[in-house]
Amino acid sequence: MTPAPPSPERSVLARHRGELPGRQRGPVTTVVVPAHNEADGIVAMVDSLLAQTRMPDRVLVVADNCTDDTVGTVSRLVVNTPLKLDVFTTVDNRHKKAGALNQALRYMFRGAIDDDMILVMDADSVLAPTWIESALETMPEGSTVKAVSGMCRGDNTPGIPARLQRMEYEQIAAQRTRKAGATRMLSGAGSAFRVRTLREVADARERTLPGRHGDVYNAASLTEDHELTLAIRTLGWRITSPTGCGVRTQLLSSWRGLAAQRIRWDRGGIADLFSYGFNRATVGQFGYLAERVLGLLVHALVVSLVVFALASGAELVFHWWAIGFAVLAAVPAIAGVRRLGARYMLVAGLIVPQFAYYLYLEVVAVAAYWRAVRGAAWEWKH
Repeated sequence: MTPAPPSPERSVLARHRGELPGRQRGPVTTVVVPAHNEADGIVAMVDSLLAQTRMPDRVLVVADNCTDDTVGTVSRLVVNTPLKLDVFTTVDNRHKKAGALNQALRYMFRGAIDDDMILVMDADSVLAPTWIESALETMPEGSTVKAVSGMCRGDNTPGIPARLQRMEYEQIAAQRTRKAGATRMLSGAGSAFRVRTLREVADARERTLPGRHGDVYNAASLTEDHELTLAIRTLGWRITSPTGCGVRTQLLSSWRGLAAQRIRWDRGGIADLFSYGFNRATVGQFGYLAERVLGLLVHALVVSLVVFALASGAELVFHWWAIGFAVLAAVPAIAGVRRLGARYMLVAGLIVPQFAYYLYLEVVAVAAYWRAVRGAAWEWKH
């Protein structure tokens, strides 16, 4: 099977599955998957879509500057899966994931109606079987909820950094469940939108929202999913993260990779906030930032005092009430990882491993904030 030449006007496999954007009766659910050299993860992603309690109507893999066999892998899957599976190849994209999605979404909008749903997910993500069904139920017609974020959990990547990330993600998911799906931002691993919402965002760019008019994602942002969260909230809509929309995402196996990821997240998050300014849509995010900065200062003070005391030969005395506070603090941490099993609950109960992990992330955050203040250039790795 020979793919057609790359074109922003046509999916390369469209001649095998009917010209996109042809449509069925009623709202259509389309899964859009940005993929840069993702041949190894495509099969698992497709398997998770086949296992859905509500199957998607279409799957569009967005092949962006691929040098591996991503397109070939999808081509082979076309004849082996009941999914309506196509490839869209980007042209001259220099804006990474955001640019790839903008090209694909402009293409999809041509044949979409406002009530259609678009699910954007990473090629290395695996969705829970109830994902699409839960997303549709969470965004009924007339609801103020216009975007649904996946509830992320980590995959089985080995190594200490990955294990600690897995615990972090699991505890965040548990917290979101307790708060009935409240979330600060959309997840790039998997998020769903009504087409009407994305069209409103694209139309508001350069007017009430930053970015280029007609683009859904702001290509100037380091954290395009966080920026889209702010855009949707600025337009007056709500987002949520239902328990049925679980998604397993790939974890990082090295400390260096983790630091690079979190520096990008922290720098991009700050830049996005200040591009929007202080308003009703960003007040919660600014509150979280202030809380985090205060936590950094408190932890820096505590560590400095302990180091100073040890250096001066002073004796450290642990009071029973301090130990009691530590035990109380460990209870939600232990409860948050109970799905992972007894070994993870034991690590959470020890307190020290996760304290060291979060201290590391705080040091990384300080580096990110310092680079942001200095205006240091950032090299975006795809």
